[in-house]
Amino acid sequence: ERQTIAFNASIAPNIEDLSDYRIQAPLEYVLALAGAPKGLALTLGLRNIYDSKPDDDVEGNELRIYGGIRYDF
Repeated sequence: ERQTIAFNASIAPNIEDLSDYRIQAPLEYVLALAGAPKGLALTLGLRNIYDSKPDDDVEGNELRIYGGIRYDF
């Protein structure tokens, strides 16, 4: 009841070159804090970002881990 897990994916293609695109796929866990004001929650997640044609000094695939406190209103 206080917990949710969400996953989605989005793609952003280059309309002029369809072989050039970027995909973001976050997985997020949200836990509403007990005894806290409504809308206050702990958030933990993983976000995978893939770029089909990255710059020379950047990898094409990045995995980011994040956490924090959020307030939905």
